Amino acid sequence: DSQRRKAPASGEQASQGDTKRRKVTTRMTSTSVPFTVLSLTSNPVNDEYVAVCGHRDLHVLSFSTSSPGPMQQHITLHPGVEGNNCIIKALWIPGSQTQLAVITSDFIRIWDLCVDALSPMYNFVLPSGKVIDATVMVVPGPRTSEDDLVFVVMSNSGHVYVQPVDENCRASFGPFYLTSALALESPD
Repeated sequence: DSQRRKAPASGEQASQGDTKRRKVTTRMTSTSVPFTVLSLTSNPVNDEYVAVCGHRDLHVLSFSTSSPGPMQQHITLHPGVEGNNCIIKALWIPGSQTQLAVITSDFIRIWDLCVDALSPMYNFVLPSGKVIDATVMVVPGPRTSEDDLVFVVMSNSGHVYVQPVDENCRASFGPFYLTSALALESPD
């Protein structure tokens, strides 16, 4: 019948399909983590790094973007999340390839992964209440040509705290309590 298409030989069709599958699978890399993944955060400065967050766990994975293949590095952070505390999110510090902030309901800790993946550089806590959300901003430095990092933290009591990140609040001195709250007024 002239309207019927000639079916390709069975070997021909299978080899075409297998080739397409092989191309897809050779370019993909996968790994597993021992927890339920809640969020992924890629590093905007170095797209080879991805922070993978669960309720209490955080792993940083490094993938090579220049060549397909397995994951290059797997760093397990130990944020110290206990009790009712949980990870809200991870934030890469703007302009840094290795500094990562972990925002939890009880604290905010910042690690420099190339210095120490066990001990955070900074450990911010609220004087009362829980952290609801946080972000980090880069602002022009008042006294130097370098930019300053400032954390903005919202608490469940409605306070918005602002904290410059500097040497005076390093974790080596212990937890640093956020006390500088913005005075927000309604425009009515």
